Amino acid sequence: MSRPFASGSVSLGLHPDTARPADDQLRVLVGQARAAEAAGFDGVTLSEHHANFTSYLPQPLLVAGWLLDATTTIWAAPTPLLLGLRSAVLVAEELCWTAARHPGRVALAVASGYAASDLELVGVDPGQRTERFREQQALLMEVLGGRHAASADAAIRAWRADPGPVLSATNSRSAVRLAATLGMGIVYPGGEDPDRLGGLTAAYREAGGTGPVVWIRGFWIGQPPQTEEAAALAATYRQRSPVGTRQTQGFHTPMLSGSPDEIAERARDHIARAGIDTVNMRLHVAGAGTAAVDEQIERAGSELLPVLRELTGGRSR
Repeated sequence: MSRPFASGSVSLGLHPDTARPADDQLRVLVGQARAAEAAGFDGVTLSEHHANFTSYLPQPLLVAGWLLDATTTIWAAPTPLLLGLRSAVLVAEELCWTAARHPGRVALAVASGYAASDLELVGVDPGQRTERFREQQALLMEVLGGRHAASADAAIRAWRADPGPVLSATNSRSAVRLAATLGMGIVYPGGEDPDRLGGLTAAYREAGGTGPVVWIRGFWIGQPPQTEEAAALAATYRQRSPVGTRQTQGFHTPMLSGSPDEIAERARDHIARAGIDTVNMRLHVAGAGTAAVDEQIERAGSELLPVLRELTGGRSR
């Protein structure tokens, strides 16, 4: 078992099929987490949106605990959890009690939340999202670091004795510097220019950042399926994003696809230029179907994981 987001580790980002009933979504996610474990992935991650946002969950930390109950060696982490929607004190409690149940198998990545629909759902002004996120980030790390009244909690004390990584989803120099100052790792979206990300990594390290640098990226061995659901999801990203943010152009960036050798070569270039420590692989196309994703998980385990670990400084299992 590797530590969450350890250098050279490769995790799998799971996405639910939100067209299914809730209990069926969870059944599939548990099955895919077990398949990822069998295929050799180090961990699994879950991402957050609300109100049946296609391919996302509203409570990723809660579901991460269920996936840990259903597996034995992999770790799990919300990547990201939308901290701007929540009390950082309560998030710290939930995180640490989950870790108390599954020692060494829990991590957390947080983000501000960009979709106005998510923020408005809980009464948060979208115009204040960045300011609120930064306040909650600082509070979260204050609690986890033992500098808050809530830090007296037994599970939080245990976390301080053996902490897991806490990361911030970032896409600017000010954000990576703040993460470094707070003692957080960083997570990058996968469709960004690698040289730009390399500049952010350099700024993070120069600011004293010592945590993981995680690259989220879509992969598909062979030709990715073209589905109506995927096109609709890309449109949703654009429609729900604040003016002036990168999300207004959607996240529908080309996946790393083709033969394993072609994927490896492109990944090698990006990882080197961006200064990546660990890869969060997304084998997901909305509407592609469970069987297609299951096949990709199995193939990625044997055909992509060894080379990705080597590229990020780890050793193949």
